[in-house]
Amino acid sequence: MKKVLFVSLVFVVSVLMGSCTKYSFMSMEEKVVGSWDFEEVIYRRNPFSSTKNITSDYQNLVFTFSSTGDFSLMQKSDSSTYTGKWSISTTTTGTETPQTTYSLFISYYNYNYSMVEQIVWEINSIGATRFDATSSLENERWYFTLRRN
Repeated sequence: MKKVLFVSLVFVVSVLMGSCTKYSFMSMEEKVVGSWDFEEVIYRRNPFSSTKNITSDYQNLVFTFSSTGDFSLMQKSDSSTYTGKWSISTTTTGTETPQTTYSLFISYYNYNYSMVEQIVWEINSIGATRFDATSSLENERWYFTLRRN
């Protein structure tokens, strides 16, 4: 009886451990690495305005983050590509119940405008296939949902 109980316990523990995804134990940088398509983009002009779905403005883009910190933005329609760098910054606030915020910084050279473009996203969540982030500029706010491709 003890042997059956032990084997059952080992089985349950192995199933529970196997159900945890590897993403739970990865650093935020490791989670970002890969190519991402925009699934949904929502825009809000100010806190008092309604939201607007602007996904169609982004569906032509693929963001790729390499493990070396290199970044590329490719337009699917003509395969034009912009390259640059990316990094993540961590901010922790509070002492009793600390809150950690991850900010993704992207910079790339935009040949069309002959200037360096910079993007800053606050990472809300990221998993094996989905990436949720927000970006703000004064009162404006963008909500991004990306899917790993």
